[in-house]
Amino acid sequence: MGNIVTLGDSYTANPDQIRNSLRRVNIPAVQDFVGNYPHQSGCLQGPNNWPRKLGARVGAPVADWSCNAQSSRTVIQRLDRAIETGDLHAGTRAVVISVGINDYGLAGVQQGLQPWNPTMMTENYVANMRIAADKVRRVAPNAKLVLSGMIAISHPSAPHMFCPLNVVPNAPGGFPFPALAAAEAGTENNQRAAAQATGATFVDMRLPSGGHGTCAPDRERYVAGIIDTTTPNYNMNTHPSDLGSQFIADRLAPHV
Repeated sequence: MGNIVTLGDSYTANPDQIRNSLRRVNIPAVQDFVGNYPHQSGCLQGPNNWPRKLGARVGAPVADWSCNAQSSRTVIQRLDRAIETGDLHAGTRAVVISVGINDYGLAGVQQGLQPWNPTMMTENYVANMRIAADKVRRVAPNAKLVLSGMIAISHPSAPHMFCPLNVVPNAPGGFPFPALAAAEAGTENNQRAAAQATGATFVDMRLPSGGHGTCAPDRERYVAGIIDTTTPNYNMNTHPSDLGSQFIADRLAPHV
């Protein structure tokens, strides 16, 4: 059957926010609280994140190498570690990579990326995914390579509403946020281009989840707000709810 290797940023790792905030507090009681939680090479991972749901959905073992704050460049280092430890091997059935939005943030700028230059952003993303694809195929030539899109945070259609305040049941509080929507669309464009360039399968998430972003009704919301007391079962603010992680796993299942 073979295992599945997953790599991604915090939308994939999706750890408990309190534990993740305390992971570097060197107090024994705190470290016990943090240490008794799924992790991989220094990165906390939610027990209900989409890689674990995907493994349960398809009945395959999953080696999850996702980690908060990953970009298209730094994910290659995590891939190298998956290879070094033997988690990625000749019998691996699929490798799923889900990164890109952090290329548009402070981390990306610090790495020399230019979010204001769409052409450069695509070229850099494609170059990084070529490196990743080459590494995967040298080790696991028969593995399926899948680039996963990102579920919608803001609404894909104008006026691109983003709802950071969800405290009144089924009454999200938000505002138009075109810059966020542009970064989400740019990430998807880069992923599509990289999939075409590397022969990988791209699985769209943004548009199919468009009605379930931060401004959706409480029980239909795939992404929590910033201040949020109404989204059921989420681990981190502005990150996937349990329902959102299940949506991602269900979309990926036919491709692994």
